[in-house]
Amino acid sequence: MKKIYDLVFLGRLAPEKRLDVLIDIAKYAKKNGRNIRIAVMGDGPSKKWFLKKISQNKMQQIISYLGKSKKPDNIIQKSKLLILPSENEGLPLVILEASEYNIPAVIANFPGAKNLITHNKTGWIVDQYKKFPAAVLHILEKSNDMERVGKTAHKLFKNRYTEKNIQKFVD
Repeated sequence: MKKIYDLVFLGRLAPEKRLDVLIDIAKYAKKNGRNIRIAVMGDGPSKKWFLKKISQNKMQQIISYLGKSKKPDNIIQKSKLLILPSENEGLPLVILEASEYNIPAVIANFPGAKNLITHNKTGWIVDQYKKFPAAVLHILEKSNDMERVGKTAHKLFKNRYTEKNIQKFVD
């Protein structure tokens, strides 16, 4: 499937999700002459603030707000990377959804992040929010790495999060 988005963010639009990082990535890319596309899907209390920031910074050509969807698979498949700059997460199922399509994740170093992602093997962990823009653009330049990491994440999550294994936690 043709990749039309470089990054995809799926989730609740709330302060703890650090949507400001998406704006920073867009600004950094524009400043450095990089043409990237970011898809954002979700809804929440920060929606108005986020849409206003996109407009104020003239990022409509870079960031596409696609609203809320119960079936985001089509957009995930059309993206190169999942981005999750959240301050905290439980078990972000969106990482599992993306790995189903060999889409690797770039995530913040929230508590438990290293339980989900092995840096540069099944995704990437960014230690500081200010480093996200440069880190993401660097990763996007390495298409072979993205493909390798996406396939490794797919294999790992497919084996670790089978219905049988998940049922063990439920029982």
